[in-house]
Amino acid sequence: MKLTKTIARSLKLFCSLLSCLAFMTAGAETLKFDFSAILQPLSPNFALPLLGGGNGLSLVLERNTIRPGERWSEAYLEIKENLPPDAVELRAFIYDSQKDGHLVAEKMVIPSGLSARLSVDLRTLGLSAARLRVELAVNKVLQDAVETFLYAAPPQKILTPGERVKILLSPATTNLDALQPVTFGFPLPPGSLWAPQALRLVDNCGQEIPFQFETTALWAPDGSIKWGRFDSVVNVSSGCWVEVNQAEGLLPDQPVETKKTARGIKITIGQT
Repeated sequence: MKLTKTIARSLKLFCSLLSCLAFMTAGAETLKFDFSAILQPLSPNFALPLLGGGNGLSLVLERNTIRPGERWSEAYLEIKENLPPDAVELRAFIYDSQKDGHLVAEKMVIPSGLSARLSVDLRTLGLSAARLRVELAVNKVLQDAVETFLYAAPPQKILTPGERVKILLSPATTNLDALQPVTFGFPLPPGSLWAPQALRLVDNCGQEIPFQFETTALWAPDGSIKWGRFDSVVNVSSGCWVEVNQAEGLLPDQPVETKKTARGIKITIGQT
């Protein structure tokens, strides 16, 4: 029994660390230029109003508001062909347009092509509205600049700490006091959950149940979590709830550890 609980708790910590790392990686770069994709310019009918542009740089957005479950706002960028490629620089800036308008992110690249997809991540920056400015410089001299406003739609459903959803269990035995393995999927509204650490399992008394969580679907590339899978061992009579986390989760007596030895890789899964 103790070994089972220790393994479950260790696995939970290990998977949480991996999920956290993946989440941080997804949002680590808030401005991305992609010159590698085969891009088709958007129709001018879809173009949104821009400030500036026309002397060597064009920027087209199909929409300037990302949906609740989306992370990236994307635009089509094109450089005029008559510019010397060796001397061209592209600079992108994001300003907070809701507060004092200060600069929150920037990036400079040497273009490897005449067209690119520019992706902007407002979720990591925690911005609901921002001003995007893209500059074109030749030999360090500004040649052209375009600006537009970007918006991030809030979730329709905001998860509240302490909020619970009861899980209906189908016991495999008539002994409801026996520990039984359970696996179930859990859907989430767009934009309501970006990191799995915000959820946990508890029983009827609010005591945390060791579990493993796996993200199985996202609402968009690098977007919020759409479906998650829970694996655990529960006492049916004690109940099972998914709760929005309001405290630090359970830590194992001894966390999962890996160590390289002369005989190979040693994995410690906890005290036995």
